Amino acid sequence: MARLITGLDDTALRDRVAQATAGYFLDWSHPVSGMARERSGGAFGYDINETTCTGGTGFGLLAQIVAAERGWRPRREILDRLERLVGFLEAADRFDGVFPHFLHGTTGRVLPFMAGDDGGDLVETAFLVTGLLGAAAYFTEAPELVRRIEAIAAGVNWAAHRRADGALMWHRHPARPWRPDALPIRGWNEAFVVFVLAAGSQTHPVAPESYHQSWAAAPAFLNGRDYAGTVLPLGPDWGGPLFLSQYPFLGIDPRGFATDMPITANRRVPMLWSTAPIACKTRRAGAAMVTIAGA
Repeated sequence: MARLITGLDDTALRDRVAQATAGYFLDWSHPVSGMARERSGGAFGYDINETTCTGGTGFGLLAQIVAAERGWRPRREILDRLERLVGFLEAADRFDGVFPHFLHGTTGRVLPFMAGDDGGDLVETAFLVTGLLGAAAYFTEAPELVRRIEAIAAGVNWAAHRRADGALMWHRHPARPWRPDALPIRGWNEAFVVFVLAAGSQTHPVAPESYHQSWAAAPAFLNGRDYAGTVLPLGPDWGGPLFLSQYPFLGIDPRGFATDMPITANRRVPMLWSTAPIACKTRRAGAAMVTIAGA
């Protein structure tokens, strides 16, 4: 059992959590591919040894960059791991360049996320591409590896997931039409980065209308209600799970992103980055109210 660590100040605690996060993605990654395993426990019946996740792998790459930068692991070690991972991804199953949610960690073949969901997952692919592009920007001493990463990113056909009504669809299999209950990507949630990458694609771009007329037109996009003295601009009541406003900004600088959409008659949505700290405040306030009520 790990030794209990106590008495850390805020800075030391943040560092320790960051080290542990990087350690998970380094020490528990798949030994053949370097992909992040879906879980370290056996919930939901997954084969924990072979079920690897594309989105989690993108998160893991960002954590490994931090490990190299902070000197927690040798830079060369992280670069070698990246090269092995890129080789695996180049040969892994893709659907119009879009990776599935789960891959077999040894073979690279698709593993169904659930029955009928064995095609491309645009949101998980966006998280993976975010991590890959972050690694490409960091390891500039390996130009050939950077070129290979950029080729993987350029191969993602974001437009293939665009439905006739303009919505970007979460899942797609080229051999099957979308079912009536297929899931469009609508906000506010963790999938914001999909629209950033899709709009900026040089090979398979998606028009801004998909963002404005589908993602931002969802009933749960604008909020504008007051929660314990804090007005939440975007997202579900009380902010929802924190990852809804944290995942999008792991690999992109949000300070330049804004919207001019009104949330009340005389208040407009602030810079999108403010959604993350505001969501934290509302969730904290809600937790405090529950604690007091249960005391």
